[in-house]
Amino acid sequence: MPMRIMVGRKLKETRGMVQMELWGEITEEVTTHCMRCGRTLTNPVSKYFGIGPECGNHGYNNPFDDEEELKRAVKEVDKQLREIKWTGWVIKSALEKFELIRQESID
Repeated sequence: MPMRIMVGRKLKETRGMVQMELWGEITEEVTTHCMRCGRTLTNPVSKYFGIGPECGNHGYNNPFDDEEELKRAVKEVDKQLREIKWTGWVIKSALEKFELIRQESID
């Protein structure tokens, strides 16, 4: 799995495993944990991007002139994150948290 925190859907399930299709996605305006390593985020810019300075290879300085410029940059990062996709089996004991964000109907 390329990132520690990902969004996706369950494809199949056995007694001890779950097959999942996952991708990166910023699901909240402010994120509390790095999607890559899971560490707690403290910097306001990192919280918007969902990736800490070490994993995102960025400094703690806010390079944006205003809130709108920051939001445009976050939208671009979210677009790039959605390109990070992974499909495979995960042992259930490795899942720390499984949260239903939205229910998709299958036609």
